[in-house]
Parts: sequence; C-alpha cells; structure tokens
Amino acid sequence: MEKMITDHDITKLKDVFVTKEEFFALSDRVGVVDGKVEVLSDKVEVLSGKVEVLDEKVEVLTNKMELLDDKVEVLGEKMDYMTVTMDRIAGNYDTMVVENAVGADVLARHTRQIDVLAKTTGTKLPD
Repeated sequence: MEKMITDHDITKLKDVFVTKEEFFALSDRVGVVDGKVEVLSDKVEVLSGKVEVLDEKVEVLTNKMELLDDKVEVLGEKMDYMTVTMDRIAGNYDTMVVENAVGADVLARHTRQIDVLAKTTGTKLPD
C-alpha cells in the first residue's frame, strides 16, 4: 500500500499551516496582547472619566466667568452713572466759582460806591 502523504507533502504542509506548538505559542501571545488591550481599555475608561470631570470643571468655570462678566457690566453701568454725577458736580462747582468771582466783583464795586457816597455826604460807616 502506498502512503497517502509523503514526507515532501508534510514539509509543504508545515510551511503552510502552523504546528500545535506554534499555535499554542501564538495563542499565548494573543492572550498577552488581549491582556494589554484590556489594561489599555481600563486606562481609556479612567481617562474618559477624568475628561468628564474636567468638562464639568470647565463648565463650572465658564458659568463663573459669565457671572463675573455680568458683575463687571453692572459695575461699568454704575461707573457710568458715577461719572455723569461727578461731571454734574464739577460743572456746578465751576458755575459756583464763576458766580462767586462775579459776586466778589459786584460786592467790591458796591463797596467802593458806598464809600464814595459816604465820603461825599459826610456819613460815617460802621466797620
């Protein structure tokens, strides 16, 4: 009876297919790779959780910045009101200074006129 598979066929098949030993060695490597993939997946989950926490913190900070912007806007409006008020006060002060100077000139002129009138009529004025 003739052999169905020759040694040459076995050599060819070994080149094409893996042996049991090679298969188990590859499966061990696949197991190690699967383990590494699992570890990396765990790390990705942890990082995703951290990203979510950071997103929440960014949202909180964004809300706080919006509140600060609102407060700054209110302060700006108050400063505008105060600026207008200070301008009015300064304008009123300038008006009073001018009126005081004009009043002082009028008073000085009247004083001179009264002194001349008193001398002309011989009237003695109180000090």
